Amino acid sequence: ATDDIGAAIANHPNEKDNKQNGGDGSRWRIWSVIDELEINGLSSNSNANSSRDDEIRMTNQVVQILQHWGKSWAGQTGWHTLLNKKSFLHEVEESIV
Repeated sequence: ATDDIGAAIANHPNEKDNKQNGGDGSRWRIWSVIDELEINGLSSNSNANSSRDDEIRMTNQVVQILQHWGKSWAGQTGWHTLLNKKSFLHEVEESIV
């Protein structure tokens, strides 16, 4: 279902124009968030309700989702406010814990 939504968005005429005008997105914050999570994991290990293994597994799943989002939508101006948000790492980490 996610692929269908992504395909529909990518094929929407306005999104094609946005991709052409929005650069390639290679410097967007989403990529540094992915790197940070892959290299260092979560900045806080204060989640007493899950084991370290659960936290690592969930973080890895989130990284895979973010990679998909980055490949699909980074560079499209309609996604700039989410995928290049200054607080993106903090918000992703809060979602994991």
